[in-house]
Amino acid sequence: MDKSAFKSYSQAVATAVLDWREAWADAVNRALEEKQQSARVTHLSHAALGLDEQPTVHEGSQARSLELQGIKADRCELNRQIRADNKLLRELKAQLAKLSKVVENTVEHIAETLERLRSSLIMLQYRLLVNRKRADTWKRQVNYYRPILQDYHAVTQQLADKKSEQENLQVNRNVLSPLQINQRRQLAEQIAALTEEIEELRSRQAMILHNLDCKNNGEAKRFGSYLDKLEEMQEKLATQREIHTQQLSIGTKQYLEIENAIHAEDAAAVYQQGTAVRPIIAVEREQALLHESRVDDAAIQLAEQLVDAKNKYSYNKANQRSTVRSRTDRAR
Repeated sequence: MDKSAFKSYSQAVATAVLDWREAWADAVNRALEEKQQSARVTHLSHAALGLDEQPTVHEGSQARSLELQGIKADRCELNRQIRADNKLLRELKAQLAKLSKVVENTVEHIAETLERLRSSLIMLQYRLLVNRKRADTWKRQVNYYRPILQDYHAVTQQLADKKSEQENLQVNRNVLSPLQINQRRQLAEQIAALTEEIEELRSRQAMILHNLDCKNNGEAKRFGSYLDKLEEMQEKLATQREIHTQQLSIGTKQYLEIENAIHAEDAAAVYQQGTAVRPIIAVEREQALLHESRVDDAAIQLAEQLVDAKNKYSYNKANQRSTVRSRTDRAR
């Protein structure tokens, strides 16, 4: 099949799959309507619906079984992060929408608004740090175990080939007449040599299984599937990082626009009020994090430092540009 034909075939398959998904969604929605349920499903992806939120990944019965035993499954952990990230993005969007409709421009209102936006930026930066840390951990796992697993598959294939060759030689030897002494001796020597090679391969296979912490071929196959899922989830994390980075940039820009719009005579009062409400908002942020299974305190502190440093740097740059414009205007 040439490239053109393959492309046409792929498009036809994609169209057919989308039609099947639509038909399935319609059937489910009809059933929900008959049961007088308000919930509805759609066959369209988040991207097709124009949603910024990330869809969760399929967890599977094995991951859920681990969770019921109190063991944190990576796929379930990723879904928890996705749900928390989506919630944070919704909150940030709501804050930005609220900022665009500010009516009550009192010192207290501006100070609290800035502090809550700062807190959301810290949480967003924290998610970004955790995302990168998790992605690095999974990448190291895949990079470390993938070559070992490939070696295991290679040894397993060699072992199967050698055993097949040994069986064929044994069949050939059995059909020889007892009088064909030389031929039988040669085949016996070849079989003996293959037996040694097979034992060496079995020993090597056992050592590789030990390095993979697997007991048999079935566990090695499941471990390979696990690595495939890690690579799939790394792509999901990369998409999340892109969204986080974009939202962090938008939020920071909005924060600085409000900060730069504060009148000089109100700046000190806004700062004092912000300092007063900051501990209260920090407690709210900590309470929100308590619902998560793993909280990285060091990452939270680093996120706070990064957000404050970025805001301060951007604020100083904006003031420098403003000062240059003022001097230019006066010179004119």
